[in-house]
Amino acid sequence: MKLQSPEAFAEPAKQLGVVQDRVIEVLRKILDVTRQAQSEALAEMKKRPGGDLPNDTKQKLEEIHAKLEKFLEQQKKVIEATENLAKTPVDDFSEKEEQLLKQLAAQQDEWSKLMQDLHSDLSKLPEQDFANSTMAKEAETRSRPS
Repeated sequence: MKLQSPEAFAEPAKQLGVVQDRVIEVLRKILDVTRQAQSEALAEMKKRPGGDLPNDTKQKLEEIHAKLEKFLEQQKKVIEATENLAKTPVDDFSEKEEQLLKQLAAQQDEWSKLMQDLHSDLSKLPEQDFANSTMAKEAETRSRPS
């Protein structure tokens, strides 16, 4: 089909617009279905007590959580201390401020080592499969045209 004038494009362009509108409508429905499935899966996950983890894994994760909470608490103190130190020019540091700076640096080094240890501990835990195969099946079922 060879079109000779601009007016001849009007009908094919109109048909193309209708097809594009239908494609967009179907894509929006697919997105709606996946959002709904995701929302339902997240709501279901919130209901779970986490009892499906092995006890040793759960205990290790709780230990890591406690260490991270402690880290956050101490990190806030370090930030406050460094903000106070930042108000004073480095050349004007007293002996006490220089000592504090060394303590903060040592503390950061300790936490860096702890983070490396936590990373190592996490890598030793058995992999968990958090996949929910029912989500894929539900999305497939809902996206089929009625």
